[in-house]
Amino acid sequence: MKTVLLSLLLCQLLWSDFYVVSGKEDIRMQELSSGKIDFSQLSSIPFISASDKTISVRSINEDINSKHLNFRTSSIDLTQQNYVLTEFTTKIDEHNYHTTFGDYEIKEGRMLQLFYHNRWYGVIIGDPIEILHQLFNGEKPNSSKAYSLFKKARIAYPYDSTLRLYEQLWYQRFIVVKEQQKLSHIRDAYRRYQILETDKARTFYGQYIRKEIAIFLKAYPYPEYTKELNTLLTKLK
Repeated sequence: MKTVLLSLLLCQLLWSDFYVVSGKEDIRMQELSSGKIDFSQLSSIPFISASDKTISVRSINEDINSKHLNFRTSSIDLTQQNYVLTEFTTKIDEHNYHTTFGDYEIKEGRMLQLFYHNRWYGVIIGDPIEILHQLFNGEKPNSSKAYSLFKKARIAYPYDSTLRLYEQLWYQRFIVVKEQQKLSHIRDAYRRYQILETDKARTFYGQYIRKEIAIFLKAYPYPEYTKELNTLLTKLK
């Protein structure tokens, strides 16, 4: 029992409250499960506006060790990019510390993250729903990853009318990507078929390609693919 109580006491000592200060805003950083940004959780993470030029962090803890503070900004994007920040921490009094980042300018579309004593903390820079609107608006890479992130964003904001409008667009882009991936797979398979040396191998592999083409045409019965694939079928044993 004493061991359990001691462990709990040590955890409390290591637990810290961190607040991001920008202009008149003083927002408590949210504890995160990891440093990887989860789009489905964006609505639950506090954010600051970009009204001030610089930001700083204040912390409340009796035994904080500034050498263990690791700050970075992480982009809220299709591919997360992390940028390490050099901080300058000074002790204000027995229970308070203040951290600055020089003249670090607030950049919307990022999350300020802190890793301290095996815990992640974060606050979003800019309104997350506006960040998502900008991210998913316009021409973006047609990738399965993008659609996966979009679906997570819809979990965070299920009633947002703008994201609802984008949903069909991104679904169609996702379908196009799948079409092209499957078509490329069939074309690659036919190229491998052409270099097979024995009739037995060509017959076996040709049956596989026929099956793949049948599945594809059933899922994507578009004239632009039908002509090419029917021509390919005539060349198989």
